[in-house]
Amino acid sequence: MRARLTAAQVAQAFRDACLAELDALKPGNVHRFGDDPRMSVTDFETSARVAAAPLAQECASVGARIRASVAATMSAVGHNTNLGIVLLCAPLATAALSDEAVELRQRGLWESTTIIWLGEFGRTPTINPNGGRDHFPRAWTTVLAGGGIHGGQAYGRTSADGGTVEENQVDVPDVLATLCRSLGVDPATQNISDLGRPIKIADGKPIEALLA
Repeated sequence: MRARLTAAQVAQAFRDACLAELDALKPGNVHRFGDDPRMSVTDFETSARVAAAPLAQECASVGARIRASVAATMSAVGHNTNLGIVLLCAPLATAALSDEAVELRQRGLWESTTIIWLGEFGRTPTINPNGGRDHFPRAWTTVLAGGGIHGGQAYGRTSADGGTVEENQVDVPDVLATLCRSLGVDPATQNISDLGRPIKIADGKPIEALLA
């Protein structure tokens, strides 16, 4: 059984993610070989350092951790450094999911619980002039785990710059149909609206490779 991540491990994962971002030579990205017009490498590194501790604090809710981390960043550098979406949330979500998975297994609920973690939209792989990222519908990540899911794999692949899907492209309805199947629900089941309109639970096709 996987051990629970400590606060120090979460903080280190966050700092490592930030340094990896600085090494990524993506168009418009802040990296070690050139600053963005509105954000310097020094600001980015500073924000990674000051946001790590509040992000990793124990016995705090997800919202409290994120608010404290953003506040630390704003206090240290005075503006957004693009840590608030992917780099800020990924290690925290990993830690939270790890804890939840351990608890579900200990309580014998893992096989009867399906976990899905996703956002409402992807984000551009490049940084905009305001130091943030815009909505990006062409590629983003979802995590599925637990009952009915064949875990331990990465399904699909993007281009090196994260701009396009190059392998196993799926759409949102496919993810929802997969979730339904994992729960033992037929996604093609129709419900009738108040106006007499038949509406399927999900219009997509289940991703068979992800189903146990």
